[in-house]
Amino acid sequence: MLNLRVSQDPKTLWVRYGIALAIIFAFLGASHMIESQAIEKAKQDAQVINLSGKQRMLSQRIILHAQDMVTYNIPGSAELLSESLDEFESAHLNLMQDAAREESLGWLYLPRAPSTDEMVLYFFFLARALPSSEFRSALLAEL
Repeated sequence: MLNLRVSQDPKTLWVRYGIALAIIFAFLGASHMIESQAIEKAKQDAQVINLSGKQRMLSQRIILHAQDMVTYNIPGSAELLSESLDEFESAHLNLMQDAAREESLGWLYLPRAPSTDEMVLYFFFLARALPSSEFRSALLAEL
């Protein structure tokens, strides 16, 4: 049987102390790794949340710049529209990479793609055609 009596031999006490310390350090290392992974995941999630909020703002800005360019013929609105489109497109690509990586994000973004992303991508094609199109008012009506 296992002897549970405390031994007075100092060598045995040091061995037990060393084993207890090794167990504590193993738990400390494991908890540090788990905590580091959780912090990194939280940072990635915060970036995705920030990007998705930015997408909504950019889609509204794209429509506003397109309207300014076509209806009011405001100088510089074509450049602002182009910058907004490029920014939206890069944020969209980042979101789709995260959606492909993370199953829960894919569930949030990818099933809704026909109702939001495809519509905005359609706006892209129309907005990029605006500066060279002869039928600007018809394109704005489509937007």
